[in-house]
Amino acid sequence: MKTIRLKHAMLGVCAALTLVISSNIARADIVFGPTGTEASLSNPDGSWGEAYGDGPGPSFDATTPPPSGDMAGSIYTQIAFAGGGQQMYVGVWTTSDPYWGSPKTIDGTAYASVEVDFKYDLTSTITPYTDAHVEIGLDTGYGGPTIETINTTTVDPQTSTLLFDGNWHHVSAPIPAEGGISAVAGPKFYTWNGTTTGTMKYWLANAQMISKPSVPPTMLSVTPAIPGLRLTVTPAAGAGGRQGIRTVASTGYSFAGQSSVTYSWDIKTWPDSSTDNNWQAHFMIVGPGDAGSANYNSAADWNMANAIYMTIQRAPDGTGFMSFRCKTNEPGGQNMLFNTYPQTDTVNNPNGYPVEPLGYLTCATPVGHWSVTIAGGNNVTVTPPASGTPATFALDAPTAAVFADPVCLILGCMANNAAGVGQNMVYGSFSVAGTPSSDFVDNFDADSVLNATLWENLSEDFAGVTLVPVGSAWWVAWSLPDSGFSLQTASSLPATELQWQDTTPLSTIIIGSPASKAASVPSSGNQAYYRLIKRVYSQLQVLLPGELAAPNTPTGKTGTPDVQATGVPFYVIVNAVDANFNPVPNTDTVQISDPLESNFISLSGTDATGTKQNLVNGTTTYQVEMLGDGSSQMTVTDLIDNTKSGVSSTVTY
Repeated sequence: MKTIRLKHAMLGVCAALTLVISSNIARADIVFGPTGTEASLSNPDGSWGEAYGDGPGPSFDATTPPPSGDMAGSIYTQIAFAGGGQQMYVGVWTTSDPYWGSPKTIDGTAYASVEVDFKYDLTSTITPYTDAHVEIGLDTGYGGPTIETINTTTVDPQTSTLLFDGNWHHVSAPIPAEGGISAVAGPKFYTWNGTTTGTMKYWLANAQMISKPSVPPTMLSVTPAIPGLRLTVTPAAGAGGRQGIRTVASTGYSFAGQSSVTYSWDIKTWPDSSTDNNWQAHFMIVGPGDAGSANYNSAADWNMANAIYMTIQRAPDGTGFMSFRCKTNEPGGQNMLFNTYPQTDTVNNPNGYPVEPLGYLTCATPVGHWSVTIAGGNNVTVTPPASGTPATFALDAPTAAVFADPVCLILGCMANNAAGVGQNMVYGSFSVAGTPSSDFVDNFDADSVLNATLWENLSEDFAGVTLVPVGSAWWVAWSLPDSGFSLQTASSLPATELQWQDTTPLSTIIIGSPASKAASVPSSGNQAYYRLIKRVYSQLQVLLPGELAAPNTPTGKTGTPDVQATGVPFYVIVNAVDANFNPVPNTDTVQISDPLESNFISLSGTDATGTKQNLVNGTTTYQVEMLGDGSSQMTVTDLIDNTKSGVSSTVTY
């Protein structure tokens, strides 16, 4: 176990990171039935069915078992072609037929391949013979990607013989990295031909999905968390992606026609000096786009026709500089914003644009309080932090008039350089003063979420906008992927399982390139240790009224079951838990039963008997009723993984 101890002498606090994982963190391979002595299409570990098609479809064949694995038999599929575009879609599902609303619970991205044994039936009469083929893929419900196609010319790499020679062959179909497969029902086997005639028949057995090797996340760092509006240029946003927010309202914030309107904001942090080359913070006042469109987007400085575009940057020596630019009537471009030719140069400046920037200043630092005041409708004063010297200049009257309502305000940032991807900055507040009725002050560092009455996310990647709540002391960061892992903290080491406590992050963000995750957590005194843990689902817990969950105790619960009255409904809670009764997320289908079935009735459930329900994030609640006097224990079984079950305490009724 690797522990990183970080000392923050300036704050008088230290924290450490450690990674704690189960000894078996990989997903198990999925073996689809029939297996063992099972001899039918529908089994607890897999149900075969025809989603749609032409012909008899799949059936269980006990006379043609594969040479190894499932020795009880195989799945026989028959397709009848009549020259009119016939097809056959066969699936094997861990739940019932997904086309009728059953959940697709397999994350296909966690698996490396679909494996199956295949045998072609030489009595097939398909014409032409070369049209015989099977597409192997992942079933997302009436469709899904094909990952491998086998046909009459495909050679078995293990035997160097053709797959369609009438013998058993093992087929391995690698699952590529692609989107749209995070929720699948199982493998699919599909054939379609347009003008083919005759029959095509084949056997399948030992279908599996093989899991990818599991690589646990690595704990990376603990750094101070600064409350406020944190804007991160994520890898998804890229160096040229604008990250930020805009005002929801597009009226009321204009300076046009007002005596004096001031827009101001506080910059609390700036990216690391080694990676902030060309990083910019920006403020925009943006009018309608081309043809009066009000469809504001993150690249408003480029796409919108009218934009006041103020950028703040840091020089290599740490000082700040500001550029104030403006464009009008130029949707989909920035020629006016970055024009450097005088209006007399009609060759290079045929539109007669003014030389930009209209205003410029330097200051001691980009961090601090900034304000822009526009008085008399067009006289601009930009005031930098640290008592810097303001810049004063004027917009010409026709230009200023363009920014009458409707306009919106945008606050944001952009990396402008690959080194800035993964970096962030924090705004502390924003305010508008001097409007007739739309003045406001928003203290981001006092907010827990973005104020939806004032702002909306206007970013290339929405995930890069985070309100870091008050009380956030640290960012605890770790690598991705981290599916199934949760964060815990302890005040000292060594720590028992009871001393390790789950920590609910105040907020989470995706940072860096390659991407990693960071969670903001509250202060834990002058010392804290953090770990990631992945709990493995190993059993079901059944809680009766009067009982409470108690993880990491011998029975996993406390309390005594309440006596129930005959004919009066009560609730039974079912939880997916690990070996120490800690909750584990899961979406399997479970079924409740009672030894005295004649005295028991379930009033909930998704099936006709009311006994089957789907776990949601690892839990579900039954409403049950006892019909006679006595006592018994209720049993809950996982129908997807029949090795998992749970038994309740004795309930008296």
